Amino acid sequence: MRHSTLTPVPSYREVVEVINNSKTIREAAEKLGMSEIELLEVIASLYLAGRIRGFRFK
Repeated sequence: MRHSTLTPVPSYREVVEVINNSKTIREAAEKLGMSEIELLEVIASLYLAGRIRGFRFK
């Protein structure tokens, strides 16, 4: 049996809140404990699922 290497994903509200209170994608990723690429993947999947329409940086 293979073990999953996926990291836990924060709630979409937490992602949006952290992004709205961060100045850069790097800062937001650090606050959420993930890489920039992982955060971008989370943002893309939330957007495609219709959970978020957009976001803004401070």
